[in-house]
Amino acid sequence: MKKSLCILILSIVSITTFGQVIPKGTRFIGGDLSFNFLSIQEDGVMEGNSIQLGVSPAYTQFVKDNFSITYVLGYNIQSTGTRTSFGNQFYSAATHTVSAGVRFANYKMISDKLGLSVQYGGQVGYLFNTISRDIAQGNNVQGVTLGINAGPGIIYLLNEKFAIEGTASIINLNVAYSWIDNDNIINVGTGLSASPGLGIGFRYFLK
Repeated sequence: MKKSLCILILSIVSITTFGQVIPKGTRFIGGDLSFNFLSIQEDGVMEGNSIQLGVSPAYTQFVKDNFSITYVLGYNIQSTGTRTSFGNQFYSAATHTVSAGVRFANYKMISDKLGLSVQYGGQVGYLFNTISRDIAQGNNVQGVTLGINAGPGIIYLLNEKFAIEGTASIINLNVAYSWIDNDNIINVGTGLSASPGLGIGFRYFLK
């Protein structure tokens, strides 16, 4: 499945120089709203869910026809609620992440208004959490994160100034370094996402 997905992404990238184009020098400002939902089920141990929401203002510059660089600032909150079967207690926690990153995109316009894209990039962030109970012995977790992701997108031009763009993050590499007092934790995750992050945003063209 990974191989097929990579071939699909490379195929889309390879055809972005044909047909109609978003010309070099085009600029737009915009913002994305992202969301993700994950159900947590571990038979006989715990159950719950995780909801993730994010907002990301951004500035985009097309440095070549159909190829753009986007500079992004972001705020993300992930709220998790779990219930353990052995204690029948409900725990909830929220993880907040403030981040900055760069995203690259290759576009292929298939009509005057509709286009496809492949987007890939990375971001660094600072995270901290808030908890409803004494889960971490009264201490909140803090940390730094590095994320690299890629996925397809679709853009629809409403008129000469405004557009709507949707994205999906499918391939993900995430590294997090966190600490609680003197305890340090390193988490690394990679691969295809079982629950891809989805995003939708509005674009205002400056040129």
